[in-house]
Formats: sequence, C-alpha cells, structure tokens
Amino acid sequence: MAIEKIHIRGARLESEAVRFDCPDPDPSAPGLCLFLDILKERRIPIRSLSRSASGGPCFSHLCFSEKDEEAARAAAARPELKGRVKMAGRAGILSLFPHRGRLEILGAFVSALERAGAAPLFMSSSLASLTWGFHVHEMEAAVGAVRECFDAPAIGPPEGGMETEAVYMEPRIRIYGAREARRLSLFEMGMASGPGPCLSELGEMGADFEMAFIQSLPGREPRLFVFLKERWAREARRRMEGRGAGDFSGLSESASGADLLFFHGPHFKDRHGVAQAAFDVLKKSGVRLLAGSCSESTLYAAMPGGGLEKALPAVAASFEAPK
Repeated sequence: MAIEKIHIRGARLESEAVRFDCPDPDPSAPGLCLFLDILKERRIPIRSLSRSASGGPCFSHLCFSEKDEEAARAAAARPELKGRVKMAGRAGILSLFPHRGRLEILGAFVSALERAGAAPLFMSSSLASLTWGFHVHEMEAAVGAVRECFDAPAIGPPEGGMETEAVYMEPRIRIYGAREARRLSLFEMGMASGPGPCLSELGEMGADFEMAFIQSLPGREPRLFVFLKERWAREARRRMEGRGAGDFSGLSESASGADLLFFHGPHFKDRHGVAQAAFDVLKKSGVRLLAGSCSESTLYAAMPGGGLEKALPAVAASFEAPK
C-alpha cells in the first residue's frame, strides 16, 4: 500500500561532522562545562549539542563541522579533560525543515528510518528544522527514507558553510528573543522499540512537540526524548503503554512537569560561548537542567516544573533581546 507523503519545504545534506561524547557522573556536568569553556577560549563553533540528565548522571553529545575537527580534537585532548571527553566517530548530517512541532513528521521519519535500516546517531530540534546525524555509510538509506515519506521540493547538496566568526563576550549577550513553555511532560523511549507509529497517531490527533532530541549512549540503543504539552500526556502514555511495555522500554514522564526556555539565534552554531553562557546562568540561579539542546538558531534548556520562576530574572540580566 502506498504511503501518503507529508509535505515539507525541503531537506538539506551537509558536510560530514565529527562527534564527541561527554559522560558526567555529576548531573551539574562539570566535564561538559570545562569543555565548553575551552571551546569558547579557542573559538571553536559547535554544530549541535544535546545534554540529558533527567535520570541522574549527565550525558552530553557534541558535534563539530569537518573543518573544525583538528581544533576540536586538540581541545578534547587537554589534560584536564582526560576521561571526560572522547571522540565517538564521524557522521553525515541531514536536516528537515520546517517541522512546526508536528509529531506526524517526527513519527513518519522515525518509522521510515526503521524500515530503511538507518539508525540515527543523534537528532536535535530547532524551531525551524530537525537535524539528524547518521553513520556515513547509512546516509543513502536515510535519504531514501526522506523520499519515501515526504513530499519535498528538493534535497539540497552539502552546504558551503557560513564563516561567521564572532565571539560574544559582552555583559549581555544579544539574541533575537526567548520563549517559555510550562508544565510539559517529558517522554523517553528506546528507538529500537519502534515509537514512530505512535508518534504519528498522536500527531494526526493534533498533538505537537516543543522539543525533541536523540542521543546514542555508549553500550545502549539510541534514546528519543520528546517534550509534549501537558494536555497530551495522558493520551500519549495510554497509546504507548497500549502497545506493550516491550515496545516502549524506558518510557518515563516527569511527575511535576517540566519547564522549557527557548533562546533564538542568530546562528548559534557559528557563535562561540552562547550555550555555555546559558547553562552557566541557569546553574548560578540554582536551576537543575533536565536537558539541553542547541542546533541551528535555537538553544533549548529544560528544567523541573517551576524552574522558570528562578531562571527568568537571571536570564534577563545576562541576555538582551529586542523589545
């Protein structure tokens, strides 16, 4: 039976990237913070970043453009980072845009990737796009999955890359703006459990997501993290559990809800120190970070419910947005 394709504006292939893992037993992630400080000092831009600590210890995944590989390797080799940062391999990058928080786009592509036998190494959402990383030898299968489930005008060639070289060390970092989302539910599931059809069903009902990312933890299957609005949490849990615990191993939902803060560009992937500044502000204001993600022009910071009340005054003092 033919699959009805979903219309998106396009997809983009990018040059290869190099991946680094940063495991931290401490949820406050001192290893990641130190690595980000060194990257800022050496002006090395991050292509994407994801950080999760919802279950206790923190695990972070960073991705750098191929042209920055040598510099990133040198930074990770600093003696103070021994045992804290390690190279995880290379990846091809594929971005889909726009997604507008539509779960059916996420669900359809996850299902198509499973049929194609392409396992994502990572994924980070921004407001505009979903950026995926795959083993280089699986990129052809991933492109085939795009063609199978999306009606896109074109799949663009690798981008030339922007050469924006700017370090933002002013007292208040300039951004386009920030948004808030409160009382969200965080779901975590194993990619091998086949979550695609359930996500698609929820999307067809009108559910959307606020933030999504995938991490590949050492020795474990890739994990998908999705933040849903509170009103969809019960239905999401009912549908996931209805498919059987074996299908959705590792499903979890934060009991008190989660708050989410979005920072908007410009071009965070080409600006040094923005992610570290945001994480530092939250840490100093006493807010525990459940998850963080940075891709394209959006930086996300998720915290336990009620955390925004403490975070917003500190954010306003450190970041400047247009009135």
